[in-house]
Amino acid sequence: MALTETLDRQDMTPTVDQAASYPLPAPPRLAGLADAVATGLTVLLTVLFVMVQLVGSYTGIVYWAVQGSLGGVLLSAFVPGFGAASLLPVIL
Repeated sequence: MALTETLDRQDMTPTVDQAASYPLPAPPRLAGLADAVATGLTVLLTVLFVMVQLVGSYTGIVYWAVQGSLGGVLLSAFVPGFGAASLLPVIL
């Protein structure tokens, strides 16, 4: 009986030691030079890819519009390399 009375009378608020036992979150890692270079290179290649796609589309649309082919214009709008590939025999 004495054991039960002792357990019932314990204070249920956490002590300072229990509150301090939770781990602190790790500090954020600072980005190094390699991460900055990799991010910059990724952005550069993405922008270059988009620019080449747009230029290819525009070139194909203009080429096929001059030729009078509506199908070529539509195909060049969806397949950017089609305009550049169609100009290759003309250039060579």
